Amino acid sequence: MIEEKTGRPVIGVINYYGDLGLHEEDAIPVERFTPKHHNDVEPLKIVVIGLRYISNFTDFDPFIYEPGIELKYSLRKEDISSADLIIIPGSKNTVDDLLFLRKHGIEKYVIEAVKQGVPLIGICGGYQMLGKRILDPHCVESALKEVDGMGLLDISTTLDRTKTTCQVEAELITEKLGGLEDGRLSLNKNSINSTSQLLNFKSSFKLRGYEIHMGKTTGDVGLFRLLRITPHDSRFTVVKDGSLKENVWGTYIHGLFDNDGFRREFLDSLRRKKGMPSAGETVNYSELRNRAIDRWADILKNSIDICFILRQLGMEHCNQFLIRDNVRDSQ
Repeated sequence: MIEEKTGRPVIGVINYYGDLGLHEEDAIPVERFTPKHHNDVEPLKIVVIGLRYISNFTDFDPFIYEPGIELKYSLRKEDISSADLIIIPGSKNTVDDLLFLRKHGIEKYVIEAVKQGVPLIGICGGYQMLGKRILDPHCVESALKEVDGMGLLDISTTLDRTKTTCQVEAELITEKLGGLEDGRLSLNKNSINSTSQLLNFKSSFKLRGYEIHMGKTTGDVGLFRLLRITPHDSRFTVVKDGSLKENVWGTYIHGLFDNDGFRREFLDSLRRKKGMPSAGETVNYSELRNRAIDRWADILKNSIDICFILRQLGMEHCNQFLIRDNVRDSQ
């Protein structure tokens, strides 16, 4: 009907579908954050600081599917003070977001909660905020060339014009991994003791994630050992990342909580701190994501003329692609 009225070819109509389980493009899906309570057990309360210029908030999507987790984005004192875990996420403008938190007293709420023993994590821009200072000699983010950080980690960050973008493989460094003499990275004594308390996992993990940030962080750095992978020039670089002090830690690694084993162990460490038993369930996040992507692919395949699109790309024999998909679906 549309084609008849417009005289233009219509390749299909895609109906509106509810929650597909896919990453949101540019908005926080607040309506999805419903805690999955089991046996009326009080949930773990995770509060992500709702930065004005928040980025990569999909870092926390895996928590949505975990049983017994209440995930909330908030700037409210009552939410921050009652949290079992606070996370400061990535930011498109770290300096502006930090100054906003400071101006409105939210930084103070976070520091007070940390002093009361609430664990705090900073991811990317949030990690930079946790340090002693942020230097911006080239005025990349603002006209201010130096801004005091929260002072919760013994690090400093210098913003640069060049953006780091790469896939990474990582492992957590603890005292069990040895020191510099065996080629591994180690933390100072205070950080090692804190690692034992806050990240005392039963297993070691090979983690996957990615970096996308402007700036270099120096100081007490060495919570993770990273293998940076840059396929475009076939380079592999080993670096150290992240810092930890008492109940505060941070990292540049995005997608950290996509790693099922790490996420499960970390949440269980929070439960132990609260005197709660393990959830006893394992969520396979990558499987959930793949199922969601396959569902979306099926919707597209059944809603639009794929052959029309392929022909516009110069692929005349489009049926072979559809046959291959049908064979895969039947397996």
